[in-house]
Amino acid sequence: MGARLLDGFARDARWVGLTLAMLLASPSVLRAGAQPSPNPAGPIEHQREQDPTRDLRRHDPLVAMVRRVDRFLWRHSVGGVTPDSRWALNPTEVARLTATCQLLGYAELNSVVPRRRFRTTIGQCADTLLSRFAEVRGGSVFDGMLGYAMLKAYETTGDPRYLAAAEDVIAELTAIPRSEYILNGGLMAAMAFAEHYRLTGNTDSEALARLVLAGEPAFQHADGSFPHWCSCTRDISYTDWMSMELILIQRAMDDPHIAPMLAGTLAFMEGRIDDQGHTHYEGPCPDYPGCVIEYYSRGSGCSIDTETRGFTNEPAYSALLFDHFHSPRYAPVLRFLHSIESNGTWADQWDYFVPPLDPYYPWASADTSVINISINFWALAATLSGREDRKAIELEWARDDADDAVSEDADPPKPRFTQGRPPRPRAGVAPAVSRMQIASSEIAGACDSPPAPAAASPPAVAAVAFAAITPNPSRAGFEIRFTASGAGPVSLSIYDLAGRRVRELLAEEWQPGENPVEWDGRDSAGRRCGGGVYFAALRHAGDLQVARLLLLH
Repeated sequence: MGARLLDGFARDARWVGLTLAMLLASPSVLRAGAQPSPNPAGPIEHQREQDPTRDLRRHDPLVAMVRRVDRFLWRHSVGGVTPDSRWALNPTEVARLTATCQLLGYAELNSVVPRRRFRTTIGQCADTLLSRFAEVRGGSVFDGMLGYAMLKAYETTGDPRYLAAAEDVIAELTAIPRSEYILNGGLMAAMAFAEHYRLTGNTDSEALARLVLAGEPAFQHADGSFPHWCSCTRDISYTDWMSMELILIQRAMDDPHIAPMLAGTLAFMEGRIDDQGHTHYEGPCPDYPGCVIEYYSRGSGCSIDTETRGFTNEPAYSALLFDHFHSPRYAPVLRFLHSIESNGTWADQWDYFVPPLDPYYPWASADTSVINISINFWALAATLSGREDRKAIELEWARDDADDAVSEDADPPKPRFTQGRPPRPRAGVAPAVSRMQIASSEIAGACDSPPAPAAASPPAVAAVAFAAITPNPSRAGFEIRFTASGAGPVSLSIYDLAGRRVRELLAEEWQPGENPVEWDGRDSAGRRCGGGVYFAALRHAGDLQVARLLLLH
């Protein structure tokens, strides 16, 4: 009982400390029930000749912040990798967001401040991924991040096993239908293709990277934002993440499509983040008063998506984007990220907390989130490696080497994790949508165009529709019943939360009427899928319908 009470007191004290840090960093939240201003400052004009952050960088906390994260990861590592306690929920996703990101963070850091310990850790991370290579691969474009990491490991260590593993992933990516080379998943594949071209000169990889990049502008809205899942939606978090992907691809190979897309995302993000570093997820419509635009996926109409606001990795993406362009928004964003940091760690979210009954709660409730710590480490280390003043970074890092408690040779201590914190309510969910932007780029221009006049004819009946899904939720499996308006090819596939196709259930000619299909909760390899939210995507005669499934443990 005493130990339980002490654990409870420790969690409460950490929660109070995090709250106080946020209050001190943001005077505006001292007002009870205060909401962010709907009118943050707009885009900023830049003059590279007069870098506005030059003086601020003298007091830039970035190097010290990266150092604290490095200390945390080292002290809690097991065989060179710091694990997240949610591994069992989805091994592929957790590996991609922990071991892969830690490897990539150390690869970026080692390029600026080379250390034997960093190179050793990179090899250990790569070996961990290799030991579970089949388990951590999802068979989709999202494996591009894994291939990219193995290429970085090969570049750092020279171990040919890592190059062979990366080329295995690239061969898999090459075989994926080109219709899946879209949005942030497509850019993950492009990261692997571009890095493979940079390291080996492989022109096939170069061509595929350029193919992906050529298709991305069709998804970008006129304001510079990108959607996550659904047509005509805008999402700050995924626009930020795609900016990071584009920056890293540009470092491997230049392409004429990258700069205009990044200019768009910069303008959009500068318009959504104020001079205190706070993100604004809604704003006034430009055309008439009283209208409000939501800038996150659920709020802008994609009810099948998860909550994307308030996750602590988002400011790290913003910091990389703003530092890349020498934007004055860099300093306040990094100060905000520092205000929600606790000795090199972050919780899953800093606001808009997911309630416990939401199926996404396990992915948003950790008060020490190794997933977000790993992602932030990569993004912040990539910010350092993109700077020209590497000598100054090396001097600042070396200044603390003598006093650093992290030894180059000592064995790291055992890891400890803390979980759980009080949830806070989030805004209501937008009305349901029936179309999902999984593999179509025919929407960005239409979304930003004036609405067409109302047609005089009655609305068309959907070519395909879900009739019933039972049971839902389920532990064993689902019977999915759907109706088709006419004969023709029908496809039904299951996707996970990350947008990866888990299994194709149906792809054949089908007769009109009601039809049943079963999903036993297993992936295409016959492995039991982890508990959580999945999507059933049904296509027929140019129509696409999506249903949400909840698979229980």
